Amino acid sequence: MGNTSDALEELLKELSHQSTRERQITTDKKGLFLGVYAKHPITNENIPVFVANYVLYEYGTGAIMGVPAHDSRDYEFAQKYDLQVKRVVKSAFGEDNLPFEDDGILINSGFFSNLDSKSARKEITAHLKSMGLGEPQVKYRLRDWNISRQRYWGTPIPIIHCPSCGIVPLRDEDLPVLLPTDVSITGHGNPLESSRDFVNVSCPLCGSAARRETDTMDTFFDSSWYFLRFCDSKNTEKPFDVSLVSTWMPVDFYIGGIEHAVLHLLYARFFQKFFYDLGMTPHKEPFLRLITQGMVLKRWLSVEKLLDKLGLTTEDSIDDLGLKLTLPEDPECLRSLK
Repeated sequence: MGNTSDALEELLKELSHQSTRERQITTDKKGLFLGVYAKHPITNENIPVFVANYVLYEYGTGAIMGVPAHDSRDYEFAQKYDLQVKRVVKSAFGEDNLPFEDDGILINSGFFSNLDSKSARKEITAHLKSMGLGEPQVKYRLRDWNISRQRYWGTPIPIIHCPSCGIVPLRDEDLPVLLPTDVSITGHGNPLESSRDFVNVSCPLCGSAARRETDTMDTFFDSSWYFLRFCDSKNTEKPFDVSLVSTWMPVDFYIGGIEHAVLHLLYARFFQKFFYDLGMTPHKEPFLRLITQGMVLKRWLSVEKLLDKLGLTTEDSIDDLGLKLTLPEDPECLRSLK
């Protein structure tokens, strides 16, 4: 039987008053052992089951496998509650600090030991599938997205608020909505609220006095599909012509900061798939390759240190550097650059 004590009820009550965002950023890891164990599907080991404040029901099935040696949050939790920390991935460069969160070589993993992380993920998934316990799936973590902002810059939201008709969308012939120029930008409040001509309008349905929506769209909303608009930026009849998009898309390289990998990139892919379902583009994906700034080598490296290890100086030519960089990799040199 699981732990149904007052302590559990108290913890659940506390968690019910915290938002998902608060639980994501919490530094104080709290949990309670339920008195039950899960069976490891491959090793048959008993795994203690905890309720924890940093585990979110929106993620996966809401019940996850903790990996304290290779996840900083799980590591903090295991340290606090004196749980076993079993290293199953080691660094190819000899790092031994925990938690180790990069890819590496599997250890303490039975017949999966000595595989690299990428190969191991495929092999373990295939093994679970052969046992009838799982299969590979692609999961999208697209969260609810509040696209409105209380600021001047941004695309106006074409909505009218009528006391009689409620929320009314503008007619196509009334588009586009242009931002007014008679605004007061003070640094406080929404500048669009200061333009009476912009705010005070007639309802498109009943003609009575109404108010225009003054929030503008988040700029991510526009940049999530502007690569498609770039293919046909002069079109005044529709967002873009399918034939032109078919010619120019998809984009060869997407280059952006690390924060884009779970924000703009995911939204842009959502828009692309939305347009694909509408038959407005023949491509399911908008980008062929992703290069994340600062993550090409997964670590920062000073130019001076690189030149020193290559036996070069700032006085050497670019041709000398090119020759050095095209030589076969020296593992010892690579390790020393860390």
